[in-house]
Amino acid sequence: IQGIRPFSGNPSSLEAWFPGVPYGEEQLSDARYPDCINLMAIGIRLADAVHTVSPSYMEDIQKPSSPPEFIGGEGLEADLVTARK
Repeated sequence: IQGIRPFSGNPSSLEAWFPGVPYGEEQLSDARYPDCINLMAIGIRLADAVHTVSPSYMEDIQKPSSPPEFIGGEGLEADLVTARK
């Protein structure tokens, strides 16, 4: 499930859920919302491999979305392109 959560200042923030756990905000921040973490993006960045259901889907999710005609990477395009290398 993709979604963002703030680093601090909110009951659902990373610091509220995991107080005292050190982290590098610069490495974990979401490209679109720099004060938030996107756990799906972090999973992609830290994974040894990313698998998709087909080669065509792999190509699609590396492109930006333009709803309702096309649903692409939903903001994860850069992470998915980097994961491919």
